[in-house]
Amino acid sequence: MKILKVLFLMLQSGILLSQITKNVRNEPAIWGGYISSIKVSDRISVWNDLHYVPESFFIYRTGLSWHFTPQVVGTAGYAFLNAAPRVDGLLARSEHRPWGQLVFNFKIGEAAQFNHRIRYDYRIRQSVFAGEIHNHSWTAYHRLRFMSSLRFPLVGRSLGDYKPFFSVNNEILFNFGKNIVWNYFDQNRSWINLGYQLPYATVQFGYMLRWVQGQTPGDVTNYHTALLWITHVIDTRKAKTDKKPENELLHREP
Repeated sequence: MKILKVLFLMLQSGILLSQITKNVRNEPAIWGGYISSIKVSDRISVWNDLHYVPESFFIYRTGLSWHFTPQVVGTAGYAFLNAAPRVDGLLARSEHRPWGQLVFNFKIGEAAQFNHRIRYDYRIRQSVFAGEIHNHSWTAYHRLRFMSSLRFPLVGRSLGDYKPFFSVNNEILFNFGKNIVWNYFDQNRSWINLGYQLPYATVQFGYMLRWVQGQTPGDVTNYHTALLWITHVIDTRKAKTDKKPENELLHREP
């Protein structure tokens, strides 16, 4: 019963947004992602991820992570993004994005794993006027992101290697800064995944509803998105252990 209550609360915001907005457009989408962690010491790892959503965006993100405890990890880094609109068939709007995050993870009951992430993006984006990109004009603002994720096993009583799992997730994204006039609420992402965990990798596929604020008030797009994400941990430490760090594969989400 506790798990069902958490599932309901995490998905509720996305459902409510879909009901109260006007001028809603619905679009299909596909999201492919690769997220990796390269362990260089017991405390330090290198974060890298690549994501591609055709007709929407491509992003490469990198950063340095510090593992305060098995339950708390902080990361800071830089990302580069190309986004719509397209020019000559390519995603053409560039964005530079310094970023940082804190991830907290802990168990709920005997089986479930709950993760909460707070991420900050400083977005430096090429300006777009009337659908045209202005190469020498840039807009900068801030964004805060709050993600919650609940993962639990489909087989057995605990998460682990060679076991399938199910996850339900929600992320709310807020804009702020002097260049933000009305669109403080950027978007909401709600998704469910089925996954399979290997000793140093997981594979997940699922469905995401991305509620995205448009350029004018009341203009909203719902992206009904099919997901395929691969998470990979690479251990480069000289003194490797037979067991991977606790929860290393559990908090790696885009």
